[in-house]
Amino acid sequence: MKQHEIRAQIGKDEGSPSVTATYNMPENLAEAGSVWTDAVVFSKARQSVVIDLQALMRRLIAKQTSPGDIQTAVNAYIPTAAGEVVRRTAEERVKEDIVRLSPEAKAALIKQLQEQLRGASKTA
Repeated sequence: MKQHEIRAQIGKDEGSPSVTATYNMPENLAEAGSVWTDAVVFSKARQSVVIDLQALMRRLIAKQTSPGDIQTAVNAYIPTAAGEVVRRTAEERVKEDIVRLSPEAKAALIKQLQEQLRGASKTA
């Protein structure tokens, strides 16, 4: 067992409320199973895989990938160790975020982008 610092923050802006606490964490699978039971370790692993798969599927939905191709990607999925993050491009992140906007916010964003494009074409 080893003390790990766990940090939580509300919001992403600098100065947002945050706190750090320590938690006594097992260092390997055998230790985790003996401390938390194998059933708990398996349940947490399964939950993590579901969350990873949902994130993969959302990225593909945002790219307008067909359901068949999404299923193929899900079939090919292999979990990675913590810290091995799949990097998304800025375009991928924006496409995912746009889906969550209200129709009004989407319209305002389109207007803003069109104005930026008109400004860029005047300077080119």
